[in-house]
Amino acid sequence: MDMIRALLATALTLAAATVPAAEGFVSPALPAPAGEPFGSDPLALLTLTNSTARSAVCERLPAGADLPPGGALRVRLDGPATPGSMPWHIQLTAPSAAAMAKGTTLLVEFWMRTESSAAETGEGLAGVVLEEAQAPYAKAIEQEVAAPSDGAWVRVAAAGRAKSDYRTGRAQVNITLNSARSQALLIGGLRVLDLGPAVEPRDLPLPRITYEGREPDAPWRAAAQARIETLRKGDLAVRVVDAQGRPRAGVPVAVDMVRHAFPFGIAINGSWLVDPGADGERCRAWVRDNCSIVVLENDLKWGPWEWGLANDRQGPPAAGDHRHSRTRALAALRWLKDQGIAARGHCLVWPGWTYLPQRLRALAGDPARLAAEADGHITDILDATAPCGIVEWDVVNESWANRDLSGAIGPGALAGWFRLAAAHAPPGCRLFYNDYAHLRRAPGGEFRAFVEELVLGLKRDGAPIAGLGIQSHFGSSLPGPAAVLAELEAVHGRIGLPLGITEFDVNPAEQEDVQADFTRDFLTACFSSPAVSEFLMWGFWEGQHWLKPAALYRQDWSPKANARAWESLVRGAWWTRARAVTDADGVARVRGFKGLHRVTASVDGLALSTDAVIGERPAEALLGATVPAR
Repeated sequence: MDMIRALLATALTLAAATVPAAEGFVSPALPAPAGEPFGSDPLALLTLTNSTARSAVCERLPAGADLPPGGALRVRLDGPATPGSMPWHIQLTAPSAAAMAKGTTLLVEFWMRTESSAAETGEGLAGVVLEEAQAPYAKAIEQEVAAPSDGAWVRVAAAGRAKSDYRTGRAQVNITLNSARSQALLIGGLRVLDLGPAVEPRDLPLPRITYEGREPDAPWRAAAQARIETLRKGDLAVRVVDAQGRPRAGVPVAVDMVRHAFPFGIAINGSWLVDPGADGERCRAWVRDNCSIVVLENDLKWGPWEWGLANDRQGPPAAGDHRHSRTRALAALRWLKDQGIAARGHCLVWPGWTYLPQRLRALAGDPARLAAEADGHITDILDATAPCGIVEWDVVNESWANRDLSGAIGPGALAGWFRLAAAHAPPGCRLFYNDYAHLRRAPGGEFRAFVEELVLGLKRDGAPIAGLGIQSHFGSSLPGPAAVLAELEAVHGRIGLPLGITEFDVNPAEQEDVQADFTRDFLTACFSSPAVSEFLMWGFWEGQHWLKPAALYRQDWSPKANARAWESLVRGAWWTRARAVTDADGVARVRGFKGLHRVTASVDGLALSTDAVIGERPAEALLGATVPAR
């Protein structure tokens, strides 16, 4: 994940507030305002400011049937954000027309709609700020907002108290727009109200984030649990015998899970898996206890792979140095292999100039040289990592939004990369295409169709593609689990390949209760789906997370509510801890989750143990005592 996206996500600190709009553009009842400090039509005062080299265009739309009263503004940003730019470097700004007293409660409300967005969530992203127009820019309101991918109008409302006396013309309302990726938004119905000091912001009818099917008795839950029982569990018969092979009845048997067969895992930069410090040890311990698969977040991307070689030439990294290093990446992969944890490779080609070594852009007019560079990189990294036993590779990442390299090389580039990867990857390594087109609220449209046709085209070309990775980054617009399940089934049916949930996180701003509930419910829906082959989170600890508010654990390792949701399932409800007693035939039967288990029993004071795998077919484990028969 690139730095610009992280800056966008962390620059605005208060909770998001968007929900689907009611019929029309009707706001809930509000206290009578003491004034309208930006006039009766603040939308007319908004002007677009742009302090970047990025293309940004604003046009005014007159009132219409599908627009808020007074019309709307259409704002379009093209191309990625300028490196180092911040959300407020492109914004709509209006100056105040009246004074506001310190302590008064202010409310900003408008309607917002996404026309297009290249963000992973598919949402249109913005921010709303009401502040002094000069240093120290004391802010009454500062809030990130989003509109869903389905094109629905949403009411945005944010409130706060003035931090100082704002004189006429010395305050401003800003709608910040500099998203990390291209987007087009409609914004209308803007009003700014001064509600006086007696109104508490928390008492106002501000939108709250939720999703369909969140209720404890939602119908999808029972069906999901029934599928999990059938799909994700298996039978184990534990036979206990004496030294002569005769069955021992009445023996207590324990079957305890060691590792899931279903790949649950995370993304982490490889340096943390070899870091000698206390945080490195905490990372390794958590990975050992919770993961059956791990993807190195950035180490194996083309750019970092080259930077890592340069860093290696500068000498061994010092403790606490987390620059990319091939040496550390390979050491991290070896550590995972030693622990029996599968490794996932991400990614061989991310075909946009932004995510490639910058030297390649100069070759844009030389397709043969570019093809040779890509082939050389794929061969180099796969040969270097082959001894580490990587079990999956994302061959191509995000081709919808990034087609520079593949477009310059020409038709057949992607299929050629898959074939070359298959020739150099370890035996049995599964090759994926990875993108973010699916599982957004009301998914559909050109984006999703592009991804599915790309996958089907690869299959027609004979490319050895084994699965589709669905990134699953979520913001404030959350799909219901029933809709997720329906979409997973439909996509699987259309493309005929397993679906990996490869990059899950959810950041509904500071609504940690919603974050925890959605983590629980989305995880449950995916685990219950026969279409889903794995589930990876894109980070887990604030100390190493591209989007800190989405982490499970805070910087000090204290768990958040979403961590408890994860643990309650992956290490709780879905973790076998079975107890049984052998029958007259010396057999104890248990049903547990598929994966590796430790089987133990005690016979006449003698401790017996063995490993057993619960899988697709009924399994057996034998515990043979060496004590004499009775």
